Amino acid sequence: MPQVVLIDVVLRDGVQDEPCDVMATEDKLAVAEALVAAGLLELEIASFVHPQRVPQMADAEQLLAGFPRPAGVRVRRSP
Repeated sequence: MPQVVLIDVVLRDGVQDEPCDVMATEDKLAVAEALVAAGLLELEIASFVHPQRVPQMADAEQLLAGFPRPAGVRVRRSP
């Protein structure tokens, strides 16, 4: 039977176009942890782009370093 894999991209794609203040790294980590707690096992949580172009991604390194990566959870690179 085929499997369906859900890959959440809200932190990589969803927040980058928001016309609001830059979301704090701690808040992004809380969202990622909540997504994992909800059962998602594959996440795209950051993108390495120039912070002047996409200010919401300026903390990509800190976000990836701070995400605990629970067993069975995969953090994907954006295509």
